[in-house]
Amino acid sequence: MKAFFSQVNKGREFGATVLVGTHTVRLSVFERLPEKKARVFFSATTHLQRQAHRTNLESHLASALYRLLHDFESSMRKAGHSGATPQDIFIFYAPPVAVSATSQVRVQASEKTPELDGDVLASLIADAEKEFRSRVKNEAKAKGMLTYELETIERNISQTLLDGYPVTSYFSRPFREFSARVSLTGIPKKLAGKLSDACHSIFRESKVYHRECVSAVLSAVARTRATSEHFLCAIVFPDISVLALSQKGHLVGQVSFENDGERMALGLSRLLASTKITALSYARLFAEGKLHGESESHFRKALGDISEKWTGDALQACSELSESLLLPKTIYVVPSGTLDGTVLKNVPADRKDSSSETRFAFLPKDIFKEILESSSHASMETLDNILVMQVVENIKLDDVTP
Repeated sequence: MKAFFSQVNKGREFGATVLVGTHTVRLSVFERLPEKKARVFFSATTHLQRQAHRTNLESHLASALYRLLHDFESSMRKAGHSGATPQDIFIFYAPPVAVSATSQVRVQASEKTPELDGDVLASLIADAEKEFRSRVKNEAKAKGMLTYELETIERNISQTLLDGYPVTSYFSRPFREFSARVSLTGIPKKLAGKLSDACHSIFRESKVYHRECVSAVLSAVARTRATSEHFLCAIVFPDISVLALSQKGHLVGQVSFENDGERMALGLSRLLASTKITALSYARLFAEGKLHGESESHFRKALGDISEKWTGDALQACSELSESLLLPKTIYVVPSGTLDGTVLKNVPADRKDSSSETRFAFLPKDIFKEILESSSHASMETLDNILVMQVVENIKLDDVTP
């Protein structure tokens, strides 16, 4: 680390990404380099007990983030590098912390609105957002959960039609009917405030930005050029898996299912009659080709059972999503870490069920690493690679608001 920080910190730009799930907080700190590259030099994760109650989840997550930031700041200060302060901290929220919904909006032309303008569109989005907030509140009540104030952090418009024809330019044009698909994502406002406070308690001058994670992953997958403009992606977060459909750069639908990285780790440890730490060690040895004999055979059998269960759950989610959307036949799979990556890499490419034939395409960690410089100071997981890549290569700070 001394060699890395041998230069004066002045003039160097540092940033951080935070992945927030219901029971996981992951922090990565990086330096921005020329040509939209980055060098990650700190990476750490905190896992919360799944028994953490909904009423104090915000406090648990904020405390976890505070500890990670404090550990980073302390390690830099002890090494004599207190100037390595992230100017910008991007917090990415995974489902179900982030909730998303899409709705179809339309308006008929009238004497008052012979042409579509910004005010008309803003009114349509406001109505969709009002319905979105009401829906989230009602769903929370139906599940017996405490309701909370929602803060909308993402608003996207896609599938715009003018008089039934697809258009990309629609302002100041006469029309009979305009329709569009509005996608909205929100997070608990109280949680956003507590996480911002946790950041500023350590780094007072840092700017904090709140972002939705699924769209960031879809954007990164699209830029690998492994997909077309219309693709289906299964993202394995530490606390949940999400099947998401992307059309021309927009998230148009998603379904969550409870078979995630943490549950895979628990399932594998049970099958191996070991601890999670031992199961992870087995996965690393297997990935490196260092597991042999009976140990390898036993591990392969457990791996097959876990991947079979995940595949079945993914296909069930696919069936649910297909009730409202036309889906491609290929599912691109993005793992969150080493163990679930090892599991999912062994999912059979072609899978047939009673009604369809689906192909799984595993996207390895290395496909997302092209902008990251190698660093011996942090072990980067796939999702962390993606989030850093999105910030460095895709986000202009002048265009975002905290």
